Amino acid sequence: MYLLQILHGFFACYFVVKRFPRRYQLKNRSSTLKIFILILIVSLSTFSTDTYVPSLPHMVNDLNTTQALIQLTLSFYMIGFAISMLTCGCLSDRFGRRPILLGGISLYIISTFICIFASNVWILIIARFFQALGGCCGIVIGRTIVRDSFEKKDQIKVFTYISTGMAISPAIAPIIGGTLQSYWGWRSSFVFLFIVSTLVLILAYYKLEETNKDLNPKATNILNLFKNYKIMLTNKMYMGYTLTIAFAWCVFFSFISSSSFIFQDIIGVSPVVYGIIFGFVSFGYISGTVLARKMSNKIPLNNLISIATFLCLIGSSILFIFAILNYTSVAVILIPLIVIMIGIGIIFPLTQVGVIDIFPKMVGVATGLFFFIEIMTGVFAGYLSGAFKSQSQLPMASVMLASSILLVFTFYFLILKKKNDKEIN
Repeated sequence: MYLLQILHGFFACYFVVKRFPRRYQLKNRSSTLKIFILILIVSLSTFSTDTYVPSLPHMVNDLNTTQALIQLTLSFYMIGFAISMLTCGCLSDRFGRRPILLGGISLYIISTFICIFASNVWILIIARFFQALGGCCGIVIGRTIVRDSFEKKDQIKVFTYISTGMAISPAIAPIIGGTLQSYWGWRSSFVFLFIVSTLVLILAYYKLEETNKDLNPKATNILNLFKNYKIMLTNKMYMGYTLTIAFAWCVFFSFISSSSFIFQDIIGVSPVVYGIIFGFVSFGYISGTVLARKMSNKIPLNNLISIATFLCLIGSSILFIFAILNYTSVAVILIPLIVIMIGIGIIFPLTQVGVIDIFPKMVGVATGLFFFIEIMTGVFAGYLSGAFKSQSQLPMASVMLASSILLVFTFYFLILKKKNDKEIN
């Protein structure tokens, strides 16, 4: 069964990119295989978390630790993720996309090997930090490669195709992880990640060429970096898109950090069933990315993001009401989550498109800071949702609702209101 799920996922990814080249060709006429590799690289970070999420409750007993410490394996992964986002962009601007990408994946492979043999939770926490530090560079570099290689008019479709490909990984990863947990325990998930990342490194080494033809020697200058950060942090449009995706990520990461315990410990489903539930939630995200791609030519980008923010608010409100009324079941949690994920599936690719052209000469640095703020905000939200032990979904629902409210107000005041003021003037 687990082998069929793996094959289904890879064929699904291939189907996504197989249709792509006929419509939107890369400047250098890259093959379908190269685009497929790019999606795998970008998806590696999410696969690294979603595969072992079904094992979290079981790891508590196996490592003789607590739920709070096990959740730190997620939080420290996200901290490594954020640092990777902040640094690899400027490094790739200075030294090129290819060496930073290959070095990052190599660090990921070494760290994953350590995770397999971790004897206590602290070794696992540290290894997960370095796993993210290396593997997550693909998030920024993959997108900057798109920026290097695609015409501006095609970028929105490219990003939604990549987001759709990425969404396949959380749809199948928990099912794979749940099945591996049932047969061989939590360490087998890291064995699987070790094999996959090794194959990705081999493919990237032989099939991806350097796309940064204009290396910037000043990209890693500390004073210059802080000067650039100041410019970005004071740009309302940039911060509007950045905080929008940050609060959307808060909603998403609150679900990731708490849902395994809610569905398995409180409701009592098996790891495999939890993986299937996670797959349904991911289907909502995939639907959102598809809607973003199809509707982006008909509805202005900012209006479409605005609609998505309200979907998140509606779904979070329903989830919170059920939590207050102490209704805890698969259906009352799953249905609002799907609505929320449709909104997030629209927000993620469109905010990236909105922000990437604001600073075209500093695309690596701008993208890195963008993701750093997003991830660190999500770490805080994940900590809040997991800090309070509860017999219901109330802590998770509360954080998701608060994040959705901030999401709506942030996008309105920093993006929509500014746009309306310009039109009036």
